[in-house]
Amino acid sequence: MIQLKVILLCIIGAFSASGFSQDTLKFDCTGIDTLETWQGVKYCKVHTVENGITPKKGDKIYVRYAGYLENGQLFDTSGKGTFVFSLQKLEVIRGWDIVVSYMKEGEKVRAFIPWKLAYGKFGNPPVIPRKANLIFDIELIKVVK
Repeated sequence: MIQLKVILLCIIGAFSASGFSQDTLKFDCTGIDTLETWQGVKYCKVHTVENGITPKKGDKIYVRYAGYLENGQLFDTSGKGTFVFSLQKLEVIRGWDIVVSYMKEGEKVRAFIPWKLAYGKFGNPPVIPRKANLIFDIELIKVVK
């Protein structure tokens, strides 16, 4: 199931990323502290909120996002819409489950996900190369308990 979702995301991303420009998220971490989870995901919060809902395992998560290779090439995006998944239910790459669990509803982060927590040593050709570290700009729109 997870493999099918990942493949579909990459295929959709390959088509949408090629013609996407103005609605693509592109966050800048300049002057913002970079944090690191114990699992090795680095991230910076480009927009924080004080009292947002923190997601828990099984919550339905609504995000907008853009995914980049380390060379800056956009490979996937939610576009104008939102992407929905259940937290920590193996519906997204492990790095996403990790970083989103550190966010609050309304926050925006740039996440630096190491290849071991992304698509692994084989990648997801032709979109994601082998051992690719990935960068995601993620806006947590809504958390549904």
